Amino acid sequence: MANAQSSSSNSSSLIIDIGGSRLHEYLEGILRDRVMDPSLLASGRQCLFPSALLSSDEGIRIWQKVTRLPLYYASDDEKDTLALHGTAIAGLIQPGTVLIDIGCGDVRKVRPLLDKLELAKTPIHYFGLDLSRSYLEQGIASLSQRYEHIQCSGLWGTFDDCRTWIASGGLSNVVNPNSPKWFLSLGSILGNDSFDSAVSHLRKWAQVMTSPHDRIILGVDATSDPGKIYDSYNDHEGVLERFMRRGLEYSNEVLGREWYRPEDWRVSGVITCPDGDDDGQPLSCLVHKFVFRALKEVSCPDLGMSFPAGFEMDCWESFKFGPEGMKMQFDAAGLVELGKWNCFGSSVCKS
Repeated sequence: MANAQSSSSNSSSLIIDIGGSRLHEYLEGILRDRVMDPSLLASGRQCLFPSALLSSDEGIRIWQKVTRLPLYYASDDEKDTLALHGTAIAGLIQPGTVLIDIGCGDVRKVRPLLDKLELAKTPIHYFGLDLSRSYLEQGIASLSQRYEHIQCSGLWGTFDDCRTWIASGGLSNVVNPNSPKWFLSLGSILGNDSFDSAVSHLRKWAQVMTSPHDRIILGVDATSDPGKIYDSYNDHEGVLERFMRRGLEYSNEVLGREWYRPEDWRVSGVITCPDGDDDGQPLSCLVHKFVFRALKEVSCPDLGMSFPAGFEMDCWESFKFGPEGMKMQFDAAGLVELGKWNCFGSSVCKS
């Protein structure tokens, strides 16, 4: 665990390094394990490009454009859901609660809930967790200026870093150790994977929910219309394709070698519907993913890797589990569903 280091003397805009200073090594490690490992070709296993590579500063700038696309419904629907039900949700949050927003990005999506808490004058401590230090600094500073009753801090690191930091007492060094913890998974972060993997991730967070007053809120896209899903990820302007290709470009920077060249790879969005029991899933659900396909043999001797023409890597799989599927995930992870909210006319909901 990294020692906590602040980037500001103002406690309301504190950025705590919980592992972010080791981010380059982390990203290089997962790239070598999940993409550059020669055994992947021999085994025939799915090659899944790490979505963490999408979260560079430039990637987040492109992502902000994605969330404003007319057909990208998920972000607006989620904010509308929080705006519609924010008062009810805020009423469940006790004074002194710690909110930990995992994957907070530019913090826009959490503002409707924080606005309701501020209106109710509920004193809480908000922690935004993200990989981008610069966006954390900007986001936490903007929230600190916006609220009087909410203390805001940033956690710079990965999800694993956050859980390790909490489990080892890092959070207790900053806030009252008896404070209830509410984890916010907005933007379909948790619950958004093949069933077994999704349960595994949920279970890890459940393990740091050590108080009976601890809670976790998940934003989930349960859309069942394949056309609507496809159009939301495959815009005519190509913004989402630029977002995906930026992740590939960033991998060149992380590895220090130009293994990715845009003319060598096709990027396309694909909708699938795995049957129940495929990949450990107990029931079917729609899945959108991006596929990177090699248009010719791609090699980089310095990295000891070579991909044949036609080789495919998947990235950013989005599983559209409905209420039944999420209930099964909660049960398998040892969690109990206490409430559910959704926006009228939308399939995006909070559990």
